[in-house]
Amino acid sequence: AVASDGSLDEAQVPLGFELEGSAALQTAARTLRLLHLDELRSLQTDVDRLVVRVQEYTADPRTDSSLGKVGH
Repeated sequence: AVASDGSLDEAQVPLGFELEGSAALQTAARTLRLLHLDELRSLQTDVDRLVVRVQEYTADPRTDSSLGKVGH
């Protein structure tokens, strides 16, 4: 779907569903799919950033050996 020059061949983008109709309708469906995928990628990036921020608070690598027990 991506040419060697980095451009996108829209006709090669799979719709993910069957669509009968004019070429304009198929182009519109592909365009909407690409916009949706772009929004999903942006959402995933935001979620990833949020996970990193939460882990900064919850993932504490320090160990307090006075709390540890070996055996019973």
